[in-house]
Parts: sequence; structure tokens; C-alpha cells
Amino acid sequence: MQTQECLQLHFDVRSGRALLTYGDREYLLPEVYSTKEKAQTAAQHFAWEELGWKHRALDIRGASDVPVWLR
Repeated sequence: MQTQECLQLHFDVRSGRALLTYGDREYLLPEVYSTKEKAQTAAQHFAWEELGWKHRALDIRGASDVPVWLR
């Protein structure tokens, strides 16, 4: 996987907000999450649906397989 395709999740435990970075773009996820695991799951679904990973990576079968790195 190339650097520009790396999905990184930045989770703030105090506010419960999550920021997903993808290449040079940033996406603030709309919900407040109680744990970083819930934020990671939401980020995977966001990447799958909104960022087009279901059409881009043929070896990934579903949202739960999208690689999101926690930061």
C-alpha cells in the first residue's frame, strides 16, 4: 500500500471525536464515539462507502477489512 493510500485515524478520548486522514485530505467523522474501537469501525465504514474503497481495492471484501491505522 502506498503512502498516499494510508488511512490514519486520530481519536481524541476527551471529546470522543475522530479525524480520518487519507493522503492530504482530512475528514472529521460526524459522530461522537465512546471508544477508539468504535471510531475505527466508523472510519472503516466511511472509507468503504464515502471514499470508494469497495470499488478500489478488490482484495478487500468488506468495510471491516479496510486498513485504518490508529494514531
